[in-house]
Amino acid sequence: MWISNLRQRFSFMNEFKILFALVFCLLIIGLLGQYSAFNGEFNEFVQRHVIRILLGLLSMMLAYAINLRTWGSVANLLYIFSLSALAAVDLLGVVRSGAQRWMDLYFCTFQP
Repeated sequence: MWISNLRQRFSFMNEFKILFALVFCLLIIGLLGQYSAFNGEFNEFVQRHVIRILLGLLSMMLAYAINLRTWGSVANLLYIFSLSALAAVDLLGVVRSGAQRWMDLYFCTFQP
């Protein structure tokens, strides 16, 4: 069902195409700036940036495909999760660069 909803939303929504194009252009400009900062090398930092760009664009498309009523129904849960994550940083957070703002999840770090 969600696939048909995805097709329906992307088939006629021009604002998504404009938003996607603007975000994509900004990401490419940032990627080119990072590429030039490393003297034209496609090193591991640039590769990780490309992977994060692709994951971000995919998550943007998926978030857009979800109906607004669905977001409204889970808004309170998301709010409680966000507040809990902020409180957990104070208790379980990792100190980096003199500030305690990250949580170590053992497979990645998370900043609420």
